[in-house]
Amino acid sequence: MSKIENLLEEALKAAKKVERTAIKSFDYIQIAGIYLEHGQKTRCLEVLAETLKIVDSLKQPDEKAVCLAQTAAIFTRAGELDQAKALFARATLLARATETASQKTQALYRIACAYSEAGLENEAQIILAELYQAVMTPRSGLDIAYELINIAELYVEIGQAEAAVRMLAEAIKASSAITDNWFKTERLIEIAEIYHDADQADKAVEILEQAKVAIDHIEERHRPHFWLRMVDIFNLSGHKARALEILKTALETVNRDEEARSKADDLMEISGRYAELENKTTSLDLLAQARGIIGDLEDTKDKISGLIMNAGVLIPLGETALAMHTADQALDLCATLAHTQTLIYLLGNLTLLYVKLKNRDKTLEIVSRTVRIIKETKVKTAGLGAIAADLVGSGEFELALLLADLILDPHIRAETLTGIARSLEDGIE
Repeated sequence: MSKIENLLEEALKAAKKVERTAIKSFDYIQIAGIYLEHGQKTRCLEVLAETLKIVDSLKQPDEKAVCLAQTAAIFTRAGELDQAKALFARATLLARATETASQKTQALYRIACAYSEAGLENEAQIILAELYQAVMTPRSGLDIAYELINIAELYVEIGQAEAAVRMLAEAIKASSAITDNWFKTERLIEIAEIYHDADQADKAVEILEQAKVAIDHIEERHRPHFWLRMVDIFNLSGHKARALEILKTALETVNRDEEARSKADDLMEISGRYAELENKTTSLDLLAQARGIIGDLEDTKDKISGLIMNAGVLIPLGETALAMHTADQALDLCATLAHTQTLIYLLGNLTLLYVKLKNRDKTLEIVSRTVRIIKETKVKTAGLGAIAADLVGSGEFELALLLADLILDPHIRAETLTGIARSLEDGIE
């Protein structure tokens, strides 16, 4: 049995222990999909057969519809088209039978996503058309702009840019009726992001100017988040000068912030954007300012988190020595933490940081320390799943597996092992 198959069988053992049926179904579906990608069609179909038994016990029509559609997508990829067609049909009927407009639209959207995943773009468009009608039903109580944005995003994914643009035009109209400027800004920036993805950069920039007006009417402490998202789109759209102008506005806003931790975080976020805009000097200056604020923080957890974030921004700037020194400061402070779960979370982030710094000795030291603490304290280890997943993404298979073995929660363990198997399938050894 190959390494991937061993991982998937272990993931399946964990998934069998998951209590919530919808989550168990999801775990089985993911495992079956990787078996198929690994060329194990027979085992894939066996797992799908078990999956359908689990799905049949689901009571909520929307949950059952989504699980059936996701299962159908894998049957399609496996060449079992008759079975897939029947499951997709059942899923659609169940979506139509849901009790609320929200459940119906969510289920139809997920079915459209499953069709897209299966490469059935025409069928996806049919469901998206039905979804659009459901969204636009009078008095549905839905966030119309949000729903239309989701539809537009999927249209872009299946290569239907023209349909996406039509949805976005309606989303703009819906956004204009939103009275809360925070939500209006959120929707307008989401619309701009999708216009950019649809190769409509000029339209994206136009919408950002509308968003700027809305930003000016929200609380100042919320503005940097939106300014930075605008910077990203301006930069990606080739409007570097405008991106720098907005970034300067964001920095002026942050400099008026009196709350130390949020100010330090925002300074580091802005520093990263200056780095992307090839202004290394300003980027480093802002990181130095942030380190000064972090050094004066009273909360040790905040201080460690801040130092980890600071080091992470230093790495792509080529400041490896300073990043290493900053990471070491954070590691030294970990010795003063009494709360075990917090310590494990921060050690996990430090593990990823030292991986990026290519310091193998420190990486192994921290992982060994994490393992020892967990075994000694029996602390809950749910957060290890995210850390293990990030390690897999960095190519650290063995370390990810070591942490996965400590995870007690069945779903998180199944999800983590599946993620490791998927990364191996993608060629990460």
